[in-house]
Amino acid sequence: MTTYNGDIRPCVALTFECGVEHLRTFQGLMSNPTQQKVLDATLEGERNTWPYIAIIRSHCDIEFTLNQCAIETEWQLLQQQKQQQQEQQQQQQQHQQQKQPQQQPNTPHETPTPPPPHAPQ
Repeated sequence: MTTYNGDIRPCVALTFECGVEHLRTFQGLMSNPTQQKVLDATLEGERNTWPYIAIIRSHCDIEFTLNQCAIETEWQLLQQQKQQQQEQQQQQQQHQQQKQPQQQPNTPHETPTPPPPHAPQ
């Protein structure tokens, strides 16, 4: 089992314990790389990476889940704000309607017509 203590940086360990050969290989790769040296270094890098794949996958899963949670939370907040704005507009409209005096429907004023004169009997 691989222990994990922080950032994941799979690489060739270039310490004194690795020996001079590793340092020469690294120096040769940087100064005058041949196709074989590049392939060897790539293979060694892949081998050094494999023990960390499960950790990398786990970290990516966590990151993707947190991103999805953030997106959903932001969407919910926007929906709540939209709903609150609609409710405020409705309340303002109701308040304005209550403030306005009740008006009778506009009908033309009719002048009463006098009764016809009495006919002589």
